Amino acid sequence: MSDQHTIQPDDNSPEGRQRVVLLLHEMLQMHVDDVDCVTCGDKMDCLAELVAAGSNPKHALPAIYNHLKCCRSCTEEFEALVAVLLAEQAGKLDELK
Repeated sequence: MSDQHTIQPDDNSPEGRQRVVLLLHEMLQMHVDDVDCVTCGDKMDCLAELVAAGSNPKHALPAIYNHLKCCRSCTEEFEALVAVLLAEQAGKLDELK
């Protein structure tokens, strides 16, 4: 049985080649700007504030967004920061004071 999402090594069909090209493009596009964790951390608060305000992170700071797609540690920190900002906006942090 053949899975239509799996690329077979001997798949020389136009569709198979197109899937390979698309996959390679996505992989290469992720690291176009080569943002490291330090740079990401420097810009993370700005992106988190934009996201908490409703902006799409992919469009707001695409290089930082691409790094977050690749780095679990930075992603966890970013998600925590966004969660705190959203809780603050909702007034949930006032209860802790």
